[in-house]
Amino acid sequence: LFLPTCSGLSSATRHTKLHRTSTWTPSSMALLSLLLANFATGGDALALSSRTPNDPFQVAARPVDSVVREETISARVRQTVAAMERDESYLAQLVGCFSMAVDSSNKSAQDEAARAGAIDAIARAMDLFPESVELVTTCTYILSTIVLFNRANGLQAGRLGCLNRTLHTYMTHMDSPQAMSLGGAIGAYFDYVDENRAIARELGGIRAIIQNIKNNFHGQYSEWDYDSVKQSLFALSSGCWTNQDVCAEEGFPALAARLMAEHGGETKIAEETLQVAKALIDGSEEYRQQLVDAGVTDSMVHVMDASKHDQGAVDLACETFQKLVGPSVQYSGQARAFSPSIQAAALKSGALRPVMAVFTEGTEMRQHEHGAFNFDVDSAYNARRDCFAALAALVHDNAHTKRTMLDAGFMDIVSADLKNPRTAPDERAAGCRVMVEMSSAATTGPQSLLAEALNCK
Repeated sequence: LFLPTCSGLSSATRHTKLHRTSTWTPSSMALLSLLLANFATGGDALALSSRTPNDPFQVAARPVDSVVREETISARVRQTVAAMERDESYLAQLVGCFSMAVDSSNKSAQDEAARAGAIDAIARAMDLFPESVELVTTCTYILSTIVLFNRANGLQAGRLGCLNRTLHTYMTHMDSPQAMSLGGAIGAYFDYVDENRAIARELGGIRAIIQNIKNNFHGQYSEWDYDSVKQSLFALSSGCWTNQDVCAEEGFPALAARLMAEHGGETKIAEETLQVAKALIDGSEEYRQQLVDAGVTDSMVHVMDASKHDQGAVDLACETFQKLVGPSVQYSGQARAFSPSIQAAALKSGALRPVMAVFTEGTEMRQHEHGAFNFDVDSAYNARRDCFAALAALVHDNAHTKRTMLDAGFMDIVSADLKNPRTAPDERAAGCRVMVEMSSAATTGPQSLLAEALNCK
């Protein structure tokens, strides 16, 4: 019996639609293993990105795809789509999904795969076998390479019901490590697509993702399951935007402080947690204060000590300090006023020392797991820029902090950065903010300080 796909159906209709069941046999398993090995070693081969082998959602095309013409990608995908249309068997759909991965750092490749029908074919495969954890998981991983940081593709996937299928699998198999590894792929649906964040909210997906963290961090399934928690944070770092109230209701401010206090030195834990913290600060003044009351400034100082070589963690810590203390304009357009009490809390936690150390110690930093992103990660994670901004907030109207920085000769560092022709414009602007904030101390410091501050203005 042929059943129509869910394309064009409402979310409620998709939930009640009949579906096929999968049939696994030893021969089909062997054939699948052979095909997957072939894909992994040649032709349109697949390789993991900078994520660890336990993070398969970032599966990306081998470097050869970065030089192959887009029409080659189109031909591969069209051939696969046609094969999936001819053969609706479980194995054909599973292998078809697997063979459509692209290099997610290449937006042209993503768009070409979408034009060739990849997203429609993946949606149809999920419709045919919605109760198969293996198929929905695999198809979701591959789909994430096509929709990551790509609004048009993410919107199409959401409209075709792919997110509904993924969340159904996730929420009905929360004791399954395979399903719980979907967090990062779920996060790919959310990037730039508020509509998909709304779907997750309606279906309870945001609460389920937070529950997975609780289950695996001093929880019913584990005291600490690094990968399950990390994957959930990948989802929340994008999913909590527009869903800040849900994240706050589920206790994320306190959870954030605890996660970073206990595991802030582990790759991606602090960076992704702080992305959620930024969303909460953007959400309301109340959530901003909840983070501070939970002790997040202590945890952030710990992160800067424990992860001083991690550019993403350091950058996010500095950016979050600036947004916590203020003044700042949030992504939503709302302003957060300068808070003397939050500044005092940050300084009491010892924030000034590690933020200054970013410039004074010259610690070499590197980025982790940003290789699949299709934007300029050096600009996005410019730790010097965001740590200058944090310092401007920490010294604002604070004579003692200004004196500490003057005595340390810090302004020579700022001045050198401003004069360096290679300094990025936004980094120079952040350095100027520090110079302007410090200018009130110029009467007791170097006389050139005031002049440089005036030039910055």
